[in-house]
Amino acid sequence: MRLLALTLQDFGSVESASVNLRDVESATISGVNGSGKSTVFVDAPLWALFGKCRSDTDSMIRLGAVSMSVCLWFSLDGHEYRVTRARSKATKAGKTDLTFEGNGPDGWVPIGGGKVNETQEAIRSVLNADYDLITATNYLVQGQADRFTKASPSERKALLAQILQLDIYDTLRGAASQKNNYLAGELTGLAERLAENEVIAGRMSSWASAMDEEKIKIERLTGETVALRTQVNSLREAIGHKEGSLKEHALRMDVLASTKTRKAECDFRLQLIHSRQQGHKVIIAKGDEIRLAADAHEEMKVQLSNAERSLNLSQEQYDIQVKFTYGLTERDLKEKATLERMQAVLAELQFGAQRARDTHLGALKELQGEIIQKGEQVKRLDELPCYEELQEKCPYTLEAVEFKGALPKLKYEFEKWQGKDPVKEWNPDYQKEYDSRQSQIKNLMHSVTPKDLATARARSSTLEADLLQRKTDRAKYNKKLSELCIVAESLPALRAAEAALALLKDDDAAERLSARILDGEIKALLVQCSGFEEVASWIDGARVQVVTLEIQAKTADSNLNAAAELLGTYRKEWDVTREADILCVKIRQEAKEKELKRDAARKLVELYKAIPIFLMEETVPNLESSCNTILEQISTTGMRITLETQKARKSKEGLVDTLDILVRDRFGERPYENYSGGERFRIDLAVRLGLADLLRHRAGSRIDTLVIDEGLGTLDAEGLELLRECLVKLETKFPCILVISHVEAVLGTFPTSITVTKPNVTTQIEVMQ
Repeated sequence: MRLLALTLQDFGSVESASVNLRDVESATISGVNGSGKSTVFVDAPLWALFGKCRSDTDSMIRLGAVSMSVCLWFSLDGHEYRVTRARSKATKAGKTDLTFEGNGPDGWVPIGGGKVNETQEAIRSVLNADYDLITATNYLVQGQADRFTKASPSERKALLAQILQLDIYDTLRGAASQKNNYLAGELTGLAERLAENEVIAGRMSSWASAMDEEKIKIERLTGETVALRTQVNSLREAIGHKEGSLKEHALRMDVLASTKTRKAECDFRLQLIHSRQQGHKVIIAKGDEIRLAADAHEEMKVQLSNAERSLNLSQEQYDIQVKFTYGLTERDLKEKATLERMQAVLAELQFGAQRARDTHLGALKELQGEIIQKGEQVKRLDELPCYEELQEKCPYTLEAVEFKGALPKLKYEFEKWQGKDPVKEWNPDYQKEYDSRQSQIKNLMHSVTPKDLATARARSSTLEADLLQRKTDRAKYNKKLSELCIVAESLPALRAAEAALALLKDDDAAERLSARILDGEIKALLVQCSGFEEVASWIDGARVQVVTLEIQAKTADSNLNAAAELLGTYRKEWDVTREADILCVKIRQEAKEKELKRDAARKLVELYKAIPIFLMEETVPNLESSCNTILEQISTTGMRITLETQKARKSKEGLVDTLDILVRDRFGERPYENYSGGERFRIDLAVRLGLADLLRHRAGSRIDTLVIDEGLGTLDAEGLELLRECLVKLETKFPCILVISHVEAVLGTFPTSITVTKPNVTTQIEVMQ
């Protein structure tokens, strides 16, 4: 930092003043006491930059004024800056305004935030220094020349660490330690996840065994079902063959029945002939009774015919209803099986869709977790005080810089995944197929209802009861008809009783002959029809067996479906364990990578702890050499200082870190306090100039301005001459040196002199080349 120009208004005792130092390289500043030399060149720049000076801020407002302001121009690393600070006590709390600007191609551009503390932090960041550091090195304020020499060892070390910017390594070490702790927590979480998934994955073999058992069971049940279906088909084929032979038997049985009927008719005729023979006389005697019976017989025949027609109609209705009820039952069983299959297919579709959604959600969570994790690391870049060049070189921040470049791509990938429909990606026709299955299930559920079956069965029972009643009526009519038949048939005999008596004998002989012939035919047919009952019985038994086998086959199908469903459940559980096993591999790999990163973070913690110690040990000898070089130029007694960084412990063995200043001259080593005021000033000046030179050469912002305010009155003539020679040599190190003094011997040290006068209220500053 090099001072360029300064403007004051109502600051300290100065009503208004301005000075241009752009062409001033080194200058002595003189003026009577109270003219404002220190106020202008020491207090004003420090207050403008840091809001602090030798006195309280509000006490620096000029007497009679309510506000003050200082505007400071300075250059740093090839850039020009302007700071304007103002303070008003018009209100009880007072108000401070601060602006910080940089001069660029487009003019003055504000730097920092809108708040005072944000702007102050921007100034501190650009200078890479604060008030305490500046006043301990480059600004030798009145009465504070011995600030470093009289400080405690710990304060000296802290100041030296600030000059060397060692606090960045504390920040880096804290960040590395934080990353180490974060990775330790991550590893603990991964270990817990690994343990949980290993427990799940450990069940993979048991689920695989269960699946194998179910597969064996399914194969066995499939074989049983096929065997049962084969038996049913074989029995049905055998029943078909038997029914064919049964039809032939039925024809023979029909012939046998017809022959028996003819035989019965023949027997009946014989009996009738006998009755007629015995009853012709009775018939003739009971003419009126026979006629009445004949009329009743005709009426009964009409009633019987009507009963037969009603019975046949009821039988047809009953047969139709029985077939309808049986068909409805069979259809209900088939549709229930179809419904179960449809529901299983629908469940598999839903499971596949859910698994696609879960996979999609898992990918989104993983991307989101990675974005959050890398975003947290990128945020730390803004929290670290180091600049981008150091961030790109540091192994810890380099990873965060890479994450910063990768974050946009990850966020784009996350948004692209959010826009996807996982179900359509898995099965584009999922919704169409799902709706189709739902419609089929709905149709099946409303096809045959329990109410339909109950209604059909109730109708069958009603028709069966009606059929039994009509059969009972027909039997009653037959019985009455049989009772009237004998009397009614006597009516023709009554009319031809006498004529028929002779013929009845011939008829009786003929009928007896016919009966003997029919008996022979019946015997022959009985031989041919033997075994008919056995075939019919076998068919009935086979049909019962078919029904039994079909029930067993349906049971086997049900067991097979249950086994298949259980196998699906086992397969889902096995998939879960397999995914857990795959996840275990990923977790182990991730844990291995994080362990490597944690090792690197631990090494960085140790490294950032060792670097400050190394830099301090490397810097102290150089500081000591720089101080002694200046002492050689301004001392006549051969004074030299030694900076001791370690000393023996008092209470126990070993060494303790310190930063002590030991002084030796040609008369030997003495405590700093035993030297005269002029000698102590030489020591203080040499140490402060050495620190200023160290601050000037540190990495980062260079402080190129050296300000010495008074303290020269303690030097004798020889000392002043030596100091002048030293200051001239320092011109090669500091582009801008300002020496404030009343000593005439010093005022001509540099070609440029600045005089501060106050002939009236206004302070005047004159720069003479």
